[in-house]
Amino acid sequence: MTMVSEVLSARCINCRITRPTGTQVPLSTLKAGVKAVLVGFDDSLDAPTTRRLMDLGFLPGRCVELVRKAPMRDPLMFRVCDYELVLRGAQAGKILVQTEA
Repeated sequence: MTMVSEVLSARCINCRITRPTGTQVPLSTLKAGVKAVLVGFDDSLDAPTTRRLMDLGFLPGRCVELVRKAPMRDPLMFRVCDYELVLRGAQAGKILVQTEA
């Protein structure tokens, strides 16, 4: 009998998409109102967290926008697709995005 966590871990994908233009930066370094394309995840991010972020909509190729930062700069609110999500700065720092030149 397989555990649910084993099934989800097996389905977890560590994505890497390279684009010829722009620069790759951590999601946490974006300024408010700036849009970027999600490229992948840092290698130090564990598989269950990667899978959960992907379930929340942080998929490679999707457009992500920083909506606002909390007064103490943590947590951060992002717009992905048609909804807004809040992440801690440490988590957002492990998501890589592609910005325009």
